[in-house]
This record gives sequence, structure tokens and C-alpha cells, in this order.
Amino acid sequence: MQTITDIHFEFEVPVGAERAYEAIGRPQDWWMRDTEGNASTSGASFTVHLNRAQGFVRFKVTEAQPGRRIVWHVEDCYLQWFEDKHEWTGTDVMFEIVPSSSGSTINFVHRGVGPEAECYSM
Repeated sequence: MQTITDIHFEFEVPVGAERAYEAIGRPQDWWMRDTEGNASTSGASFTVHLNRAQGFVRFKVTEAQPGRRIVWHVEDCYLQWFEDKHEWTGTDVMFEIVPSSSGSTINFVHRGVGPEAECYSM
């Protein structure tokens, strides 16, 4: 469930829901190349390394419905550039995929990151 203060973006992609899901599950292709582990299977864990010396985010896939929804829970992180280096720990990154006439609508929510978080306005 999203709150009014969670980070939220909605955008269209020109591909079907299954292909969008597959792409989301490969964060090394669209976020950080230095990623290890499985990001698309429920129960799996993966780590995104943010310039190794500067930080990391370790996720657990808590929900995976191919072509529909994927949720990553932040188990731990170290974000060197923020005052609270563990700001994202305990939050959830959620992707809802809805078929549309032009491909798919992606609803992205970072639940648990509200206005009090340093990264919120970024």
C-alpha cells in the first residue's frame, strides 16, 4: 500500500507487461552494472554496489508476479553521501506493471521513504 508521502513515479514503456517485468528484474541493465544476485524471483536476494567504496543496497525479493508486480525489500544499505547512511534500510521498492494500449504503465513506489528522508527531494 502506498502512502501520499512515498516516492512515486508512473511512466509508460513501449513493451508488453512480461517484457517490462523481465527488464525490471535486470537492474544491472538500467541502474548499476555492479549488481550481484537474482532480482526477479521471490525469496531471492541481490546487492547493488554503488561505486563499491561509496555504498551498497542489499535487497530481498519479497513478491514476484511475472508480468504484474515485483517488490524488493531493502535489508541493508550504506549510502555514504547521506547523513543517515542506512536511510533506505527497511523500505520497499515496488513495481506495478499494467498493460496499456501503447505497451505497459509502470507504477514505481519507494515505500517508506517520505519527506523526512534526505533523498526524498532528489
